[in-house]
Parts: sequence; structure tokens; C-alpha cells
Amino acid sequence: MEVLSSIGNKAYEYSHVASDLMSTKANPIPVMSWELIASGALNISHSEFRYVFSFFLSLAAGQTSPPPVLPALRIPSLVSRSKKLEKLPALLEYPSPMSTDLISGQQERKLEKLPSLLEYLSFVFCMGNLLGGPFLEFREYKHFIDGTGVWAFSAKQPRPSPVIPGLYLVGQALCFMCAHIILVPSWGLSNLFSDYYNAHSLLARFSMQALCGFAMQMKYYFVWKLSEASLTFAGLNLIGFETDSSTPIWGRCTNVNFVGVWFTDSARKVPQSWNIGASTFLRRYVYERISPKKGRPGFFHLLVTQLTSAFWHGLYPGYQVFFVGTAFYLNTASVIYKLEQQRFFPAAIRNASLWHVIKVVWTGTSLTYLAMSFIVSAHELLVLDLDKSVAINRKILDLEKSEVLDLDKSVAIYRDVYFIPHIIMVAFALLGLVLPRPPQKTLSVKKEL
Repeated sequence: MEVLSSIGNKAYEYSHVASDLMSTKANPIPVMSWELIASGALNISHSEFRYVFSFFLSLAAGQTSPPPVLPALRIPSLVSRSKKLEKLPALLEYPSPMSTDLISGQQERKLEKLPSLLEYLSFVFCMGNLLGGPFLEFREYKHFIDGTGVWAFSAKQPRPSPVIPGLYLVGQALCFMCAHIILVPSWGLSNLFSDYYNAHSLLARFSMQALCGFAMQMKYYFVWKLSEASLTFAGLNLIGFETDSSTPIWGRCTNVNFVGVWFTDSARKVPQSWNIGASTFLRRYVYERISPKKGRPGFFHLLVTQLTSAFWHGLYPGYQVFFVGTAFYLNTASVIYKLEQQRFFPAAIRNASLWHVIKVVWTGTSLTYLAMSFIVSAHELLVLDLDKSVAINRKILDLEKSEVLDLDKSVAIYRDVYFIPHIIMVAFALLGLVLPRPPQKTLSVKKEL
């Protein structure tokens, strides 16, 4: 214990920034009872316990799935926000799998040399990453810093101006922010606990939940588009140039696609449009690693991947409920796809415009329905200003804790619509167990940028 206390004290003395990052005073995550019990048993402070817990959690994650790429990318906080010193244990070097065991995408992303501390920290705290999480692989970032790859400019291929595309993204971000400010007073979370909401029909309550989800999504669009704008101004968002042309193509760091989220007809496509960076990370560094080398990954592998994302977001029941639900949500889309591929539906249904509309409506409304537990858990915590008038805000935070972290409220919202989407998704999960498997095909991994 003395060693742990010494490490904590040294870190505090080293930098005011380090102490702020480790301090729970600037941490919007409230103190949980099990943390107090554990820190008391170990005879260390609550701040030290969170740091040590994150440290060993990072080590455990690395040992169970040693990646062949930048070790930093396995740390949960990098997926969402780079704010804690828990990322530092990622600098430890783990043995990498044999190169023959790597699929093509992993071969392209792997690093032959562990980055220096300066390279690592510059990646963690670079523009965009600090605000919204990593949008790209370290190898791409290294090419950008070294001026290689698509960033190897010359007189024939000069550096493109990022001003217009960057301002365009800023404009999008401001529009999403205005939409959030306008919509939340009328269609925010509090509306779902009003007499007006309870007095309406089942279909109306589903619609109000969808409007609430839409309104709350706007703030995420704002943050991600603003982050993408900062990366565009820096030049990191450059994909390349059109063939036989100097016209630049932007979008390497795009993290959200509004149209793709709300107008897709399959939940399998939603991760390609919502929080794209985190979805890509989970696919590459969790789903692909736990999937069997021979055979097809199943629902279990999907559930483990979603639970990993749940733990990264926070140890709150609302997050766990949401991400477990998304595993069933994605699995339902897979079962529907199998039914279509195996021609359980007549061609007249599969190709009908009405069937497409039904799938679009189901994909959007079921996602916002599941997201209610996430929204309830995250509501208002992100906007509390704990740096000003800490004593006053502490009282506000205590009040908000009982309001936003109450699992009963999430269940109440689900109960208002009789858990219908959950029942449908469980039914499809059971149906998937009895569906005949399609003939095994050789799976190939698409080449990724």
C-alpha cells in the first residue's frame, strides 16, 4: 500500500494536470458505494483507487487480447474521451501474435516499433481526439506527422486547403447545436415523465420516445462534427485525391452520418453511421479477436463486444441495459437478413417498398427505445459545470444522481410501451437458434483504409 501511495504522491507532485486528471473533484462520475468499500479495504484514497483500478483493468484487457498494433488503442478511455492517466499503462509492451495469424487489415495496421512517449501523448491529446476520441489509427497519425502516405505533398500535388470543408463542418455542428437547444425544452427527457405523455396512446408514446431520442442525439452530432472540423483544419481528415485529379477527398475522421442513422433499413448498418470510430475500434480490437478462426461468430461474440462497450462507458445499470439490448438489436437484423437470403419471405414482400419502410421505421424506433436507458443514465451529467462554484454544483450533482442514475426510470419508460421491442428482439433471437445455417463460405476481410 505504501508503494501505491508513493506512486500517487509522485504523480501529484509531477504535474498539476496529472492531479486534476486523477482527482474525483473534476470527475462527473459520482462516487459509488462499492468504490468506497474497496478503497477503504485497501487503505487508499478514492482517487487512488480509481487510478489503480483503471491501471489493472487496462493490464487485464491487454493480457486477454494482446493486439498487434498500438497498445494504447486497447484502453477504454481512448474510445470515448482521452482525459485520464489510466492510458499510461498502455505503454507497456505486450507480445504480439505471429504475423501469419493476422488478417489483412491487421497486417496493414500493425506497428513494428513501440511509439515513443512523446509520439503516444501527441496522439492522445491531438486535436479532435481529446474532445471526441480517436478517429484514426496511430499508423495513420504517424504518416500525417511524418508527411508520408497521402500527406506526402509535392509541387505536382500541393497541400489542399482545409478552410472550406472545415467551415462547412463547423456550420453543421452549429446547426445540430441549435436543433438540440430548440427541441429539448419540448421533447427532452422530462417530457417522458409528464402527464401529457402518459395520457396518450401506445403509438403516440413510441413517437414521443423517438422524438426525445432525436433531440438528445443532436448534442452528440454537435460534438463529433466539431471534432471532425478541428481534424479537417489540421489536415488529418484527408482521405486522398480523386484519380487523375488534385481534387481532395475529405472524411477519414467522419464519426457520424445523420442520414445513415435515421434512414437505414438494417441495424447492421447503424454502426457504420453512428460513433463510427468507436464502432470500428470495437470491431477490430474486440469482435475480430474473440471470433473463432474457423467458423462464424455468433450472438455470444456480439454480446461480449457490446458488454465491453458498456463497461467502457461506465459502471451504471442504464449503460449495461442499453448495450445488452443493442446486442439483441443487431442480432435481430442478422436474423431478418438470413430470412431474406434463405427466401423465407416471398420475393413480392422482400422487394416491396412497404417492407423497406417497415424496416426503416423498426430500425429507428427500436434504437431510440433502447437508448432511453442510456439517455436517462447520461442526462445532465455531461453539462454540469463542476469547475464553478463547486459547493453549489455538488448539491446539484447529488440531486441529479438520484434522478439520472435510477434504473427504475429506465424500466418505467420501457414499461410504458409494454417492452414490445424487447419482446420482438428476444423472439427473433430464439428464431435464429432454429434457423438452418447457410452453406459455409470462405470469409474474406475487406481492405480498410
